[in-house]
Amino acid sequence: MMTTFAKGHFASARYVTRVAAAVLCLGAWGSRDAVRAGDLPTEIRDALERNARALSPVTVSWTEQLGSSLPLQQWLKKVKCEPFETHVFKPVEVSYSWQDGMSYSLRKSLCTVIGDAAFIGKDGIAHAKPGVNFDGLPMNLDEAERACNGKDVFCGQGREGYVRDRTPASLVIDSVDAPKSYEPNMLLFDPTYFREAGFVLPRTVATLRDGAKSLPLHLMSQGYRLKGLGNVMVDGEPCVRVELVGSSSTDIFHLRKSCAYAVSRREELSASGRVTTVSTASEFVRFGDPEIWLPKRCDVLYYTWNTIPGEITDKPLARRTFIVRSVDKGRVPLQRFTLNYRMPFTRIADSTLPQSKHAPKGVLQYMVPPNPADVDAAIEAAAKRRTYVPSGLRYNNLLRFGLVGAGLLAFAVGIGIVVKRLLRAGRV
Repeated sequence: MMTTFAKGHFASARYVTRVAAAVLCLGAWGSRDAVRAGDLPTEIRDALERNARALSPVTVSWTEQLGSSLPLQQWLKKVKCEPFETHVFKPVEVSYSWQDGMSYSLRKSLCTVIGDAAFIGKDGIAHAKPGVNFDGLPMNLDEAERACNGKDVFCGQGREGYVRDRTPASLVIDSVDAPKSYEPNMLLFDPTYFREAGFVLPRTVATLRDGAKSLPLHLMSQGYRLKGLGNVMVDGEPCVRVELVGSSSTDIFHLRKSCAYAVSRREELSASGRVTTVSTASEFVRFGDPEIWLPKRCDVLYYTWNTIPGEITDKPLARRTFIVRSVDKGRVPLQRFTLNYRMPFTRIADSTLPQSKHAPKGVLQYMVPPNPADVDAAIEAAAKRRTYVPSGLRYNNLLRFGLVGAGLLAFAVGIGIVVKRLLRAGRV
């Protein structure tokens, strides 16, 4: 529940002193002056910038699950989706590292029971029945691994050797400055939790060199205009309400003062003023020095869907829940930001090798041989556009051909001896 200071509604008496101090602070900023100037008060802007800088280094592991209170078939009809698009209800496990402009992401999507949508339980969290393989183990439908070390970007699929229908794993290696395999605006990373926590991290090739940003400040840099600024109470916590207006939508942020102005609530409104998305962050925990506050849980309500643009419902169509499993503010080993797949039969497409310059479209494609130690020979064969034959297989073939040849020769000699004897005997 949210109440404004002007109405004098307080969660309890213990907040009176804090709230009064907040009102005086806002008065010192001069909220009307700030709005007229089109910028946030210095204290808030500095805090948001400081939070973005304090994010590095960090590794967050979380789960996310989309659910709907509507039956599956009704939901598909409502949002005009095909039956195969129920993949959006898959449970997802994510591990994401951000350090000094480098990114690493491992995103696992688990298969759910076919034809069954996730349901929202009494705890307010969406749940899904996990699918199982014939061996009774959870079915891993998809496993995407991404990394960027500031120079090169790596996109892997199935790092444990196989993906989906037991096809070999794959890895694409590209240059950040001169990508050959990806368009500049192609989505590579999807740090969804961080956006709900109020941050913007690189997502596309074109933004891989960007640093971490505060979401409100990022929107303002994209042309959003400051329309409103004021004190509010959100779930008993003093917050600053910031209203930013863009060309086709409005974003309203509630920044929690006791958590260094961390984003505790965000509302997206359409051009007509109807709510399209509501994101709520909760259970904040303080990390590191300098301090940064991160939520252990985020809940997002959707009143529209990308398949029905312009259609907005009165009740939520879906709810996505993020649950943080762990947060580590320690330094991350640099090797994590470089993927090096060496599982046999992994398909590699690399535009960063010297041999790639003369390959089709500047991308050299090869397969990791059965003996990973022979990978250099496989690369050279691909560069010369020859089929690579593993050394062991070559030797085996020579031995096989030799034995077959010896057998044929022995057979021919034997036939010759028999024929010669028959001739001598006068029978032929």
